[in-house]
Amino acid sequence: MDPPSQSLKQKQTENGIASRVDASPIDPVLRRQVVREMLGVANSTLHVWIKDGRFPPPLELGPRVRGWRRSVVEDYLENCAKVSTTGQ
Repeated sequence: MDPPSQSLKQKQTENGIASRVDASPIDPVLRRQVVREMLGVANSTLHVWIKDGRFPPPLELGPRVRGWRRSVVEDYLENCAKVSTTGQ
């Protein structure tokens, strides 16, 4: 088995400190309660928006576990702000 330092994809930087090569930002999955708070809506409103296609459906993470990527919710909010400022 490889030592932990060799199992991570790393590269050597100019100052000799190793950094992660695949250091991409994490896009966590948010559960319904957090999404509702971000949107400022009730559970029933969120349900209707999903049913009507106004809001993307959640990812199915398990038999009774669903959630949305943070980026999806943020993109939705950003698009809502653009639409409201352009008057469309």
